[in-house]
Amino acid sequence: MQRGAAALVLLAAVGIAALGGCASAPSGAVDGDGVAEIIQVMIRTVPETLTSGKPVKVEARITQAGEAVDDAKKVDFELWKRGETKHRTIAGKHQGDGVYAVETTFPSDGIYYVVAHANGWNMHSMPRRQLVVGQVSAEDIAKAEADPDKSTYH
Repeated sequence: MQRGAAALVLLAAVGIAALGGCASAPSGAVDGDGVAEIIQVMIRTVPETLTSGKPVKVEARITQAGEAVDDAKKVDFELWKRGETKHRTIAGKHQGDGVYAVETTFPSDGIYYVVAHANGWNMHSMPRRQLVVGQVSAEDIAKAEADPDKSTYH
């Protein structure tokens, strides 16, 4: 009788493991070993040259296995100015073709950071990009590149 119970438990465990392999990765986004491909997130701004006090669109284009990802569970943009501890987070809106975006304004000249938090498919990606807004000296840009803001992501 114990053998039968052990066999049943083993069979149930194998079944659960098999179902667990059916992660929520988009079709075609799984490699030959059945492992989901890592999502890629590219951040850009429109316009590329940023001016304080003027609206800017911050975009994150998400791809997986070279294909646009249009089913992100959540994409948030975390923004802050270099040297400041206060971060603001804005929920991104899906634009199509794997692009999620927010519109914002940077209140003053300086170096800012943006982190795009992309969630879904049992993954979380959070690339960071440095942005130069308005008039910033070459010396300040070089300092920021040599010693990026160590602020903790929220």
